[in-house]
Amino acid sequence: MKENVRRSARKLQRDERVIKVRRKLYKSGRTWLVASLATAAFGATIIVSGQSANAETVVNTSSTQTQASPIIQDKTVSLDSSSSVQLSTPPETRNQVATSQSNLSATINADSSTQNNLKSNVINADSVSKPTKADSTSTVDSVNLGNANAETLNTAKTKGTQIYQQTGKAQQITAVAAAASGTLGTSPYEIDDDGAMAIQAGKVNKSIYTIGSGNANAIKTISLADGVSAEIDGGYGALFGNLPNAVAIDVHNLDISKNIGFGGWFTNNPKLTSINVEGWNTSHSTVFANMFFNSQALAGVDLSSFDTSQATDMHSMFQHSGIRTLDLSKFDMSAATNISDMLQGTNHLWQIKLGPKVNLTGTGLADPPVAGAQIIDGANTYHTSAALWQAVGDGTVNAPEGERLSAADLIKKYNGDGTASIETYVWAQDLKNTINLIDASSGQKLDTATVSGEYGAPIDLNTSLPVGYHYATDSELGTYLQPVAPTIGKNDSVLDVYVVVDPKIAVNFIDDDKQDTVVQTTAKSGQLGTASDYKLSDDLADLEQKGYEYVSDDLPGDVLNFNKQKASYTVHLKHKLTTVKGTDSTATPNQQKAISVIIDESTIGTPLTSEQVKPAGDTTQTLIFVRDAVIDEVKKAAGVPVNEYTTFGDWYTNQKMTPVVSAQVEGYTPLASVLDSDSMWDDTRTVNQVLADFAAQSGGNASVTLHNSYRINQYQVAIQYVDQTIGQTVGTIEKLHGDYGTQLIYPAIAPSGYVVVPGQEEIVNNKVAITFGPDTTALIINVTPEITKQLATVTYQTESGTTVALETFSGDSSSEIPFDTANYVTHNLKAYEIKEDATAAGSNFDKSTDSIQNFKVIVALKPISTLITPTGVDGQPIAGIAAIAVTGQPGDKITTIPEIDGYTAVPGQTLRLPEVDNDVTKVYYVANNLTANVHFVDENGVQLANLSVSGIKNSLLNHANVATVTQQILNQGYNLISDDTIGGSFNGTADQVFTVKLAKLADPQTSQNATIKFVSDQPNNFGTLIMNGDSGTDIDHHNIATVIQQILNQGFNLVNDGSVGAVFDSDPTKEQTFIVSFEKIANRPQTGTPTPAEPTGGGETPVEPDGEEPTNPSGPENGEGVPPALNPDIPAGPSNQTVNEPAGDTVPSVSNRSDNNVNGDSTKSKSIPSSLDKRDFDENKLIIAAGNQGMSVRSSQQNQSLNDDDRLPQTGEQTTLPMVIIGMALLTELGVIGLADRRRFKA
Repeated sequence: MKENVRRSARKLQRDERVIKVRRKLYKSGRTWLVASLATAAFGATIIVSGQSANAETVVNTSSTQTQASPIIQDKTVSLDSSSSVQLSTPPETRNQVATSQSNLSATINADSSTQNNLKSNVINADSVSKPTKADSTSTVDSVNLGNANAETLNTAKTKGTQIYQQTGKAQQITAVAAAASGTLGTSPYEIDDDGAMAIQAGKVNKSIYTIGSGNANAIKTISLADGVSAEIDGGYGALFGNLPNAVAIDVHNLDISKNIGFGGWFTNNPKLTSINVEGWNTSHSTVFANMFFNSQALAGVDLSSFDTSQATDMHSMFQHSGIRTLDLSKFDMSAATNISDMLQGTNHLWQIKLGPKVNLTGTGLADPPVAGAQIIDGANTYHTSAALWQAVGDGTVNAPEGERLSAADLIKKYNGDGTASIETYVWAQDLKNTINLIDASSGQKLDTATVSGEYGAPIDLNTSLPVGYHYATDSELGTYLQPVAPTIGKNDSVLDVYVVVDPKIAVNFIDDDKQDTVVQTTAKSGQLGTASDYKLSDDLADLEQKGYEYVSDDLPGDVLNFNKQKASYTVHLKHKLTTVKGTDSTATPNQQKAISVIIDESTIGTPLTSEQVKPAGDTTQTLIFVRDAVIDEVKKAAGVPVNEYTTFGDWYTNQKMTPVVSAQVEGYTPLASVLDSDSMWDDTRTVNQVLADFAAQSGGNASVTLHNSYRINQYQVAIQYVDQTIGQTVGTIEKLHGDYGTQLIYPAIAPSGYVVVPGQEEIVNNKVAITFGPDTTALIINVTPEITKQLATVTYQTESGTTVALETFSGDSSSEIPFDTANYVTHNLKAYEIKEDATAAGSNFDKSTDSIQNFKVIVALKPISTLITPTGVDGQPIAGIAAIAVTGQPGDKITTIPEIDGYTAVPGQTLRLPEVDNDVTKVYYVANNLTANVHFVDENGVQLANLSVSGIKNSLLNHANVATVTQQILNQGYNLISDDTIGGSFNGTADQVFTVKLAKLADPQTSQNATIKFVSDQPNNFGTLIMNGDSGTDIDHHNIATVIQQILNQGFNLVNDGSVGAVFDSDPTKEQTFIVSFEKIANRPQTGTPTPAEPTGGGETPVEPDGEEPTNPSGPENGEGVPPALNPDIPAGPSNQTVNEPAGDTVPSVSNRSDNNVNGDSTKSKSIPSSLDKRDFDENKLIIAAGNQGMSVRSSQQNQSLNDDDRLPQTGEQTTLPMVIIGMALLTELGVIGLADRRRFKA
């Protein structure tokens, strides 16, 4: 509120003891209230708010006030009166006062009686004991209590007095309510009576003009407290725009880190003259569009901190602003995509600083105004010298010395390509230089002249000469040196120029027609620097009387001054010539002649008669020829004879002959078909010119005869021999010429290979009589070819020139050759196709008997296709892999061998295109082995064992060794929880991992039964295992795993184990049943690496070098078993599987001999649920019961001896189902014994 304090101090100075009260109306419900503002200052200053009233009230202060003159500095008021004191509020006091203010703000609005009791309160300096060392010049601590009540104000006064007594520092306490207040986002703001808007710490998230037009229109200045941040959504928003009365905005401390742009932030502020954005970090900002748009009073803004490297939209940034000077030298506009109209309408912009990354293209930068326009720079005014921009160079902004450019050239130079330099450009201005004019004869300075112009422009010294002087040259200079070709230098440069007096004038008149003879010289002399009385017109009037005419002169003007030594001027004259036309009435007789023209149509040298050549028209005509006379008036005035001053021109006539038309006679042509004045008589002259020449040669009137003769015409006859069979001309056309009416006997001789067709009317004895005339232009003689037997061949060749076939044809000359090229190739050259065919256009047998016609047809072998079929080493196509078609010539090497995921092509295969189209070519591949790890972990994720397994992509994981390891761990007191290897397959990824989770068995509590059924996709099932245990405990998986292992050893794979993680329920009336399902293992793909020989044709089954079929290498299931250290009784498994021995003590394992044979077929396994009702099973299957008292086995009634064909797929051995049953029974008994032991141990 520093402006309120300053205003209060000024009023105190003016009004002494009287405080005038100002009021501001505001609405409270339906009642208008008046808020009063009063201020006083006495050492300590107290400002309180006043009364609620409808009339003005004058409040008088205490009579003990002391008048003081305030000195305003920043936010404090210090008084220079000796009685003034200064108050300081400690931080804790300020906080207490601020708290009171906030607590009382609502009370002041509600309790009008309290407001009416508030009076102006002043701490009198005389009533306060002053410290002995008080510093009267110390600053003032200020506190504004806003709408505080009287009690709060008195408390603050008391506290302020104490602080002053303790510190000697003046305390300023005010209670001035803001004219308007509110929040912008989370930032409080206040607007005082002077229009000063102060925004406090917080987040501003909307434009200021949104507070309402009344408050927005009242804003004149804006300032921010520290901690204000702008968080405007998007890059656009008129944050400080549309404020019609704002003149100054200081937002240098605004936090803009959350904004991506400043689109329109200061737009449409017509009175805004000052913006402070110094220190803004805009490196993250992309939008600067319309930022200062239409702020017409804004003359300049400091943008030196701006980083525009990320800016994309800068259009209309300064458009229609009042900007006068602009520094863009640090702008990087490389990323900007829209800079249109950025500087459009900046008509006051006279100074701009540019940098290498500034791009002016499309910004609308305009040419400066015309020469003479004002440039206002502070208190100084300058004027432009041209409508151009000029680089400052080594000069100043008001005396630039660099190059001048149009706006278009400046835009072209600063196009953002980084090549332009940093330079300041201003409206073009001339530099001023001073010329000292020094008299070379005395060394005295005669005068000083000022010249102006562009830096380096030549100086025209003639414009600076003093009257009566000229520039000194040669000996006139003495020891002085005259500047040579002086130019405009730096502003205020000085140049010394030497001159001498010029006292005389001479005017010479030259006769240009008489070898530059001087006709007259007029000399004048006078006082230096005065004008002579010489008039050129006087001399010219006298010379005109002598027959002269003025041509030119080198006089400087109508008035000649005595300002140049030995001034000599030249006036050029010529003789006046007067022309007398031959047709004028003043013409003399020797200027006219009458010429009679007689036209004669001559028949000489022709048999024509006069009557035949009689023309149409007047054959006798008379024309008057004249000539012009030219009189030399100078010679005439000199009195010489007439023949000496008169010359004549050529003869001519203005009359025209009437046309005479010659007769048209067949076979003859006249010299001229029509005779008139403009007819050409010969190659160079018309009739009129012939008559003019005749007039020049005759001595007077005369007549002339024009003979128009006839000449005989010559005609041409073209002799053509035409083949009547095809109607075409053959041989050469002969052209014969002859005079009209003459006759020629022409022998009719046919061209070679032809004979004349007999019976032609014009031909008599092989001769034709030709009479030349206009009607005979051509003679056609019909001929026909001579018939001969001819041969033609067609040679079929490859592109390399090898002949593969030859075809021969015969026929009469000129007859068509019966080519059948396409048909011939189809039937005789089936493996070829035509590339080039010389017979395609057809042809005829020629007439030559000396050679045989030959035609060439280029052929090439047809391309064939083959299907590249990826094939396993078993000779069968790899499933799911499509064949690839390859096209080429038979026998060409095939270089394209497909890459197949999970397979490797057998090396050494050489593939070639087969001879038969669409044959199959096999490419052999070996399946790649993949490796996966099986982690055995307990319920806490602690690893118990690890098993490495291998197989080919998409093949099922062999569960045999997994079950073996699982059994080992189960024997150590664990139960199986989950097993994601069941039904698992190799997916082709590296480091594939399966997890088998087990849990340590707990002691059983109560006894329950559960039925485990073992089923497969084969017609017969394996049997049933009855388990016994305590309710709520896990079903012991030991015996289940033993049975699973037995079945796996019979060539089956585990599909689903419903007993994994199973728990005995607590309902004795309900039977629990769990399903363990298997599927028959199919033959696995081979993974060996045979080396087949090169396939032939379309590709065949590869063979070993000795010609035998390649052996089928063992698959993963034929390898070694798990390490004996784990369980030596477990049958052998894949050789590439390794297992880590489970942690803990091992228990005796059950033998898994595969002595039983289980019937099965090769059908695909079906999904079997993990839990089924009892009726889902055939009662004729084997049932095994195990419990606390032992184990019961019920045999199937349909049990029969094993067939010889029931063999294990891995070994071919027969299964022994009874042994399986006995083994399962033993395992069940062991389980019962173990359970009894655990119960005894627990007891």
